[in-house]
Amino acid sequence: MFTWNILSFLEDLSVKLDPLYHHELNKLKSLKSNAKNEPIDHLNPWDVLYYQKKLLKTEYNVDDELVVKGVLELYQEIVSYLRVRPTRARANV
Repeated sequence: MFTWNILSFLEDLSVKLDPLYHHELNKLKSLKSNAKNEPIDHLNPWDVLYYQKKLLKTEYNVDDELVVKGVLELYQEIVSYLRVRPTRARANV
């Protein structure tokens, strides 16, 4: 019964995500087509990451380098508030 629930969930997820996948894939193909000035019918595996980054920058105004920099700055600020105190080792009884 547990396995059936998992498989049912994954099938349902697949049905719901498939249209979104094709929509995003078409956007990536369109970006490549515009860059090459020729119609594109497929994307090579090595093209996907490149055009995903371009899509994030152009459509969503997200720069992944700035995101990483911001996350690291936030992490550094959080860690600066932590204080580590040495503790004595306890003997196992």
